[in-house]
Amino acid sequence: MVAARGDLNFVFNALFEALVWRLSRLLLRNKFVVSGAVVMKRIFFVLGLSVVTALCEEGEVSGSDSDDERLETQIMVIALGSVPPRKYGRSGTQGDAAMLLPKEGEVPPNKLYYKSSAGGSLPSSKWQPLNVTFNNMSSMHFVPAGRDLVLYRKLARHYEPYVVIPSGEVGMKRAVLLTQDFSERNRGEAWHRNPNLTIIDRESASLRDKQFAIKNLSKMNVLHAFDGEVASVRRGQLIGYKRNKNGVLYHLAASYGARRKIIYNLAVNIRRDNALHLYVLYDADPGTNAGRSVAVFRIML
Repeated sequence: MVAARGDLNFVFNALFEALVWRLSRLLLRNKFVVSGAVVMKRIFFVLGLSVVTALCEEGEVSGSDSDDERLETQIMVIALGSVPPRKYGRSGTQGDAAMLLPKEGEVPPNKLYYKSSAGGSLPSSKWQPLNVTFNNMSSMHFVPAGRDLVLYRKLARHYEPYVVIPSGEVGMKRAVLLTQDFSERNRGEAWHRNPNLTIIDRESASLRDKQFAIKNLSKMNVLHAFDGEVASVRRGQLIGYKRNKNGVLYHLAASYGARRKIIYNLAVNIRRDNALHLYVLYDADPGTNAGRSVAVFRIML
């Protein structure tokens, strides 16, 4: 198709040059006495050729863009888990306390890498970085569509497989949530091993017409209330609500345990912009989460 468009442009350019040469010979032969109608016809013809050529070139550009879009999908990668407690050590001649950085494995890697199909001249060019946020909002990242994506973490001398993202359809936008194994025996090294994987697709059948949803990734059963509706949300369960009133405040509350420990109790405004208010519950350390063993992450999809 591109070769055909190139041949067409060549023909247009040849016609344009022939027209200019013919018009100049006509003007010289008639000693610059040519009817206005003839000149105008030539001018309009030249302008028409220019417009057609520009449209063909624009089609080439837009066609290449659409080819790129057909090969890509979008993901954001967010790690959800317990924030490690702050640790301090002595430093300096005055014995001042300095906050220590978390140990490896206490927090998730802030970047993961996948192999680029394009490659490059340098060994590092085949690895494409992908940002991973920790309990915070992230941005969408374009990745290849139609195949599983293996994400690696970078170690001192090599790259180690970390998590596999299932293939996504073209144009799909997904939130990829990573959660840690929160058992007591490996709490300090929870992010060393492969994390648990949860994928939220805004266009899935369960969320397509919803404006609010709650996903429970914690090990606790959570009692949830939304606009007068009360439900018990089990571990791993996703519940969505359809609300289309603009500018209305809806009451929202969640609690867990025998003592009904409050996770949140607030009001939310649902807007008519097709956005999904998603609340994700996950396990947390009560020492760094205001005494609660269940934390909440809020995101708009």
